[in-house]
Amino acid sequence: MGLIVYGIGASQPVRAVLFLLDMKGVQYEFKAVMPPKETHSPEFLKLNPSATVPVLVDDDFVLSESHAILTYLCNKYQWTDLYPTDLQRRAKVDHYLNWHHTNTRNISMTLFVEVFRPDLITYKDKDAAIQKLKPVLAIIEGWLTEHKYITGSQLTIADLSAYAEIGQLTSSFLTLADYSAYPNLCKWISHMQTQPGHDSSHKGLLKLKGFAEKRKAKLNIIPAKL
Repeated sequence: MGLIVYGIGASQPVRAVLFLLDMKGVQYEFKAVMPPKETHSPEFLKLNPSATVPVLVDDDFVLSESHAILTYLCNKYQWTDLYPTDLQRRAKVDHYLNWHHTNTRNISMTLFVEVFRPDLITYKDKDAAIQKLKPVLAIIEGWLTEHKYITGSQLTIADLSAYAEIGQLTSSFLTLADYSAYPNLCKWISHMQTQPGHDSSHKGLLKLKGFAEKRKAKLNIIPAKL
């Protein structure tokens, strides 16, 4: 049956998985599922009771959570360039994947959700929420000052996951953030956009650009100065 990915192109975790598969040229079937309505259907809940995307189906094996999927695929296909076998280098990648959830992920949960998923907004003060993003970006800027990629001199799945949250907010897509205070981050973003599989895995996001502009105008949203 081969690989099936359930999700939607607007989802950052979904795009991280698609970026990996497209980068490596692996064939898969993409089945569009729109949260929250379609992810709560009886059929989808059998795949993932948590009702989140992405979900990967590999023959009779089902897996959710993007980081679990990324590491599974790297192990399955032995993509040791993106998920090193060296104990300490892999530990650095694992560290980022764990750190991501309560740090980089908050970029989307602050700026992206206001335009596309207001039902997911949890903050009461947007300006205060934006201020909390600055230390996160400062840490990433520090890493990228020390080395070319998030965890070292080699691109890994940590970069794919981070880029899914950060890259979407640039003028290439949704224009929701100003990263000019972080020159090494900007350089990394530009480099990530030249990677194999970038354009094909971001087609769904690019289609939202017009909608985003209309929503921003309606809500009087300007790019956040981070």
